[in-house]
Amino acid sequence: MTELTRFRCTECGNCCRGLRVPVTHRDVQRLAGQLGAGNPAAWLEWLSPAQVDMTGEPECFVRLREGRRLLVLGAPEGACVFLGEDQRCRVYERRPLSCRASPLRAAWGPEGRLHLQLLEGVARDAAAPVVCEYATDGLVDPGAVYRAELDERAELASYAALVQRWNLRQRSRRRLGRLPDTAERFLELLLSAD
Repeated sequence: MTELTRFRCTECGNCCRGLRVPVTHRDVQRLAGQLGAGNPAAWLEWLSPAQVDMTGEPECFVRLREGRRLLVLGAPEGACVFLGEDQRCRVYERRPLSCRASPLRAAWGPEGRLHLQLLEGVARDAAAPVVCEYATDGLVDPGAVYRAELDERAELASYAALVQRWNLRQRSRRRLGRLPDTAERFLELLLSAD
């Protein structure tokens, strides 16, 4: 990652390519609300542990009949299912929290100040101001990016608790000689979760 204070979105769509976007129950609910009564399975995908590096985050793997899986936005042909032909997000107002600060990340420096870092592989023009919701007078507000990351962590903790309850139920089913529930049942749970 590269440290920066100024960033201009070039609308290249690279933030929406090559990266897999994990989703939470709140993300699924927000997106389902925007997209109407459509089937979330049409825009979601399940990844196996071999398909994604979840080192340090095993609490998000869901136990299903197919094995342990991570729920992410679909990415046909390597691009997010919601990336439009104009290189813009078609669900921008309700995009997942993990997308909100992207392609920026806030990190605390040794002197106790927040610094911004740009994710690798993202085109940038360092001399131009940012064109995103975190800009004030042409400069990126590290605090706003950091607050978005805190919101994401809180939502992720809530999702991890839901996944843990689900996984415990699946272990009980196995002990009783029953198969784990299906991905469809898990999606039903996500849509009805408080």
